[in-house]
Amino acid sequence: MKLRPYERNNWWIATRLACIFALFFLTDSHAQPNLSFEIKKPKKFESRTLSSEKSGSTTFPFTKRFYNNTVSRFNYYFNANQILTGIIDSAKSMYKEDYTKLLSFYNYSLDETALGQIDTIIYKCTAGILLHDLRSDWVDKLYLLLGKAYLYRKDFDSATHIFQYINYAFAPKDNGYDLPIGSNASNTNGVFTIATREKTGLWKKVMSFPPGRNESFILQARTYIENDQLVEAASLLELIRTDPNFPPRLQTDLNEMIAYVMYKQELYGGAADHLLKALKNAANKFETARWEFLAAQLYKKANKDSLAIALFERSVQHTTDPLMEVYARLNMVSLAAGRQENALQKNLDELLKMARRDKYTVHRDIIYYTAAELELKRNNYPAAHDLLLNSLKFNENNDEQKQKSFLLLGDMNYTRKAYALSYRYYDSIQISLLKETDQQRVVERRPALKIISANQYIIGKEDSLLHLASLPEEERALIVKKIVKQLRKERGLKDIPNEPLSFGNTLSATSPTTDLFSAGSAEFYFLNTTLKARGLSEFKSRWGNRPNVDNWRRQNAVNSSLAGITPTAEKKESLTAKEENKELTIESVSNDIPLTDTQKNNSYSAIQKALLGNATTFQQQLEDFPSAIEMYEELLKRFPGSGEEE
Repeated sequence: MKLRPYERNNWWIATRLACIFALFFLTDSHAQPNLSFEIKKPKKFESRTLSSEKSGSTTFPFTKRFYNNTVSRFNYYFNANQILTGIIDSAKSMYKEDYTKLLSFYNYSLDETALGQIDTIIYKCTAGILLHDLRSDWVDKLYLLLGKAYLYRKDFDSATHIFQYINYAFAPKDNGYDLPIGSNASNTNGVFTIATREKTGLWKKVMSFPPGRNESFILQARTYIENDQLVEAASLLELIRTDPNFPPRLQTDLNEMIAYVMYKQELYGGAADHLLKALKNAANKFETARWEFLAAQLYKKANKDSLAIALFERSVQHTTDPLMEVYARLNMVSLAAGRQENALQKNLDELLKMARRDKYTVHRDIIYYTAAELELKRNNYPAAHDLLLNSLKFNENNDEQKQKSFLLLGDMNYTRKAYALSYRYYDSIQISLLKETDQQRVVERRPALKIISANQYIIGKEDSLLHLASLPEEERALIVKKIVKQLRKERGLKDIPNEPLSFGNTLSATSPTTDLFSAGSAEFYFLNTTLKARGLSEFKSRWGNRPNVDNWRRQNAVNSSLAGITPTAEKKESLTAKEENKELTIESVSNDIPLTDTQKNNSYSAIQKALLGNATTFQQQLEDFPSAIEMYEELLKRFPGSGEEE
């Protein structure tokens, strides 16, 4: 296979590094890490000796050290580290927080960092090592960055090999020979230590860089944790925690890793304690508030409510995310219930104040939803209902939150036994956007609630009509006139002030026919709502309820277009549509009032069927046996000796 020049160069560098690692791991761990060996080079490099191959065979004066340090640091390490920082920042920007459950320890995912330009970092680190003298002060830093790149690429085995190599290759030496790590041979005066002692003098601190070996212990522990090797991680962290030579500058990093391994082990109290000691590692104010929020959640799980409340309050003060503030307040309310007087009302007032501020405009839907949850804690259903409607009103393209609002409205009204409302809100939900458990609940309830709400409509309508029929004629006439006036107003129709208050059950055959297009009317027909309504009524009395399709005059076409509608499933919708399409006059409305025995029996029969239908639906579909018993008892009480009694 023929390779291009730059491909040959990359191949040779990668192969060289692989051979170094292979040679090291195949030899005794006490051997010297920088051994010379032969490797066949591509023709382009046969006559060229790289700087890394000259290490140890040439002098390394100050000028050469300065040059190698400068180039390694700024041409390779700096650029590679900037790329890695950019990859992590990009993963953070794509990460979506879910404050309703325990936060993840980091606000980014390794699945996202693994998709970045990690290979570029590996290439730059490899080149920085092999193209320069191995005695440079930045070789261990490049190895460390190389291991981090493998870690963020989720190549945990390679990362472990790199960190182990740093541990052995850059451990203290005796005239160039390795010393057993952690033994008396390391000249530690009998003190057990595995860390590298760092220079504490001011001149040493200014003129030299801290060794990367101590940091490799922290990153090795992180690699173990990400690979679910929690025992190994905890053991290593305990070793360096008690190591007298482990530098103070890395204590914050150490506490972060201890908190992380405890978080994974579900030791929540200890994880929160160490996380608070690692807050200095937070990159910005938001990440500080996020870790405070997480620590509060951990204390809450550890039943340390006082500490949790205090940290939720701190996160509210520090956060730049209004959503975090909302959920922090919600958690504070749940923890302070019974501890602080008026704690719920205090936080509810704060939430409603937030909803009125401009900076929280985008999150008003979530704020009102959270406020509704607080109202439900004290069973204030009307206030919760209004707040959830506000949540829907101010929702701007937040489909997930919209489904949560609809779901809570449906659940709340189901609990209150307002089944018609519950069905309406369940019917508005996009099930695919719900969690699996919520999906199952909606799928089980929605078909049954559709039947129940239709039957409730029938029961309510027939009871109202029977009540009207029981009133004296004059009182009934006034009520009907008031109802007609209200319905016409709701539909935008003009009132009919001079219509006679008659209550015949059939239209008079001698009723005069109005000419809708007579020249006597000064108003254009299609702008006269009264004439339009009357015209629609006359059309339907002659042709029936025709759909808005072609061939509307042909009854076969009409029947085929309506064939897919199931009468039982669409009972409420069809009844409502029939009511809306009916001409609104006192006479047409009064025709529905059951004044004759036949009409009354029909009403009673409809109510009995609706009650029985609801009872069986509660029993068989929802398995809500108390509600089913209630329906059966109402049926027996209202209609004793009926055909449905058995």
